[in-house]
Amino acid sequence: MCKHLSILIIEDSESDAELIIRQFQKADYTCNYKRVETAAQMRAALESLSWDLVIADYNLPQFNAPSALEILQKCSLDIPFIVVSGTIGEETAVEMMKAGAHDYVMKRNLVRLVPVVKRELEEAQMRRRNKEAEKLIKESAEEWITTFDSITDMVSIHDSDFKFLRVNKAYAHAVNMTQEELIGKHCYEVIHGTACPIPGCPHEQTLKTVKSASVEIYEPHLSIYLEISTSPILDRKGTVTGSVHIVKDITSRKQAEEALKSSLREKEILIREIHHRVKNNLSVILGLLDLQSGRIETAEQAVAAFQKSRDRIYSMALVHQRLYEKTDLSSIDMEFYIDDISSKLKDIYAPDRNIIIESNAKGVLLDINRAVPLGLILNELITNSLKYAFPDNREGSITLSLSLQDTSLCLSVADNGIGLPEEIRGDTFGMELIRLLTEQIDGILDIQRDKGTRFTITFPGPDTEE
Repeated sequence: MCKHLSILIIEDSESDAELIIRQFQKADYTCNYKRVETAAQMRAALESLSWDLVIADYNLPQFNAPSALEILQKCSLDIPFIVVSGTIGEETAVEMMKAGAHDYVMKRNLVRLVPVVKRELEEAQMRRRNKEAEKLIKESAEEWITTFDSITDMVSIHDSDFKFLRVNKAYAHAVNMTQEELIGKHCYEVIHGTACPIPGCPHEQTLKTVKSASVEIYEPHLSIYLEISTSPILDRKGTVTGSVHIVKDITSRKQAEEALKSSLREKEILIREIHHRVKNNLSVILGLLDLQSGRIETAEQAVAAFQKSRDRIYSMALVHQRLYEKTDLSSIDMEFYIDDISSKLKDIYAPDRNIIIESNAKGVLLDINRAVPLGLILNELITNSLKYAFPDNREGSITLSLSLQDTSLCLSVADNGIGLPEEIRGDTFGMELIRLLTEQIDGILDIQRDKGTRFTITFPGPDTEE
């Protein structure tokens, strides 16, 4: 198969150049060549064309082989440079080889030229392949390092003596050291601040079992939770020589887990508390129904009793609604509670009446144990005012107030109606209930009948509870 060569010949004799080309043609090469005699011509030829080979006579009138070799080397071209001369001595030839020439051939022995060139072309091709492989290896290593350092988890490689062989940037940053400073240090000294591996060390397990290992620990030396996973590194014989570590900072996850556990515990407590409260409230409702059932004699009284029971249950349910709408389940804002219950009762008993209800309980918070009985008291008093204080469609107003006075809380329900009717002044069920509930919250009841009716209940404030 015919092979092709592009040859740059540095020669002042055209006939000698043709003799050189003839040697290649005899060996079944096709050649295109250019003969140059000066440094300028050589530079121009190297810049304009691509060459497989440079053949140079040692001495020319305006040029020589050492200068030609220097020009080629400055161009950083890996092209075989062969000296072909009729006068070069062995010492000079050796000096040229030391300078970088690939070989030399005497003109009287040109039969050596083709084998020498063939060998050097093969070696040049091998050098180019090696350089390309080295370039790929370097690029691959750089890509590996870039990838290694891009991992946000702490990644490291350890030998069988627990020493760092390589760490990524995330690892170095986490322990506040440089990557170079970590190499050669024992991992247990850096991570745990100990003089030996800690109990349950996953690297130690991997060295013993030749299997992957994983552990979650709280590391007081770094004040963080860590998940450490190790995978064995094996040599060609299958012997474990170290391991790859992946260390995750799981502090946020652990904190979230603890917060979730705490929330679940709170919810369990809340469920038990709600169960207790509902049970107590159902007991209250049953007690109210039992007390009232003994006073029912007619169908009308039964209907009225059901209506009042409905209102009392609503007042209790409203307490729970207000309580569970909040993240803080320990207290109820009575300002909104009083607005809600008074509005609801007016819609039931005086929907189209010109009765104004004003309230003021700003900033008063009560626990459920006092909010429920106070809600029932408000239900009774507001209902009485709406039903009895303004007969014959009279206009009027009801004033509700709950305020802190020194160390006591004072509830006031007043209207400017006709005054407390005779039928509810005595031992009616409503009045009996108000007195019982007042005693339940350790309160004192006062009733005034001047220009209407005013009920005032004074009971211990938040700071005076036993």
